[in-house]
Amino acid sequence: MSKNFVASLLRPLVDELKAEEPYIYGDHTNLWIEYGWDISQGDGEISAMVKERVVLLVDSLSPIVQEYLWWDSVSGRLVGRMIEDAVEQNIDELNSLTRPTQEEFTEDITEVLVSWLRDSSEKDYDRFSESDYMDEDEDLEEDDEDWEEGNDE
Repeated sequence: MSKNFVASLLRPLVDELKAEEPYIYGDHTNLWIEYGWDISQGDGEISAMVKERVVLLVDSLSPIVQEYLWWDSVSGRLVGRMIEDAVEQNIDELNSLTRPTQEEFTEDITEVLVSWLRDSSEKDYDRFSESDYMDEDEDLEEDDEDWEEGNDE
């Protein structure tokens, strides 16, 4: 599955998170950055809220898109290997394979999408925090220069 496909599918949710104010820390520019912070701190309230939004997104997708996403999940890839092995070794085993429950199916798809969101948001948070630290370092250098100029007299 192409990363562009997943990115395009999740773009409205990412844009929504970027447009929202942060819930916990006002220093974060938006909820998307705060989500990345939440991930780096060990997943909490914001991660759970984003996951709930992903579940709603998955439920709104057409069945064929859900199927497409499922085959890229860990379970989907495992079933794919089981099918290949059965065809190569014992085709009768194909009859023993069953479809996951709808709940398992949704969980698998949600994990595919949340994984992409987590990676992207955490990278954006890292860039944000690095730029924030760079700004702080520049401020400290300016303070040092001001202090040195004040003590030269």
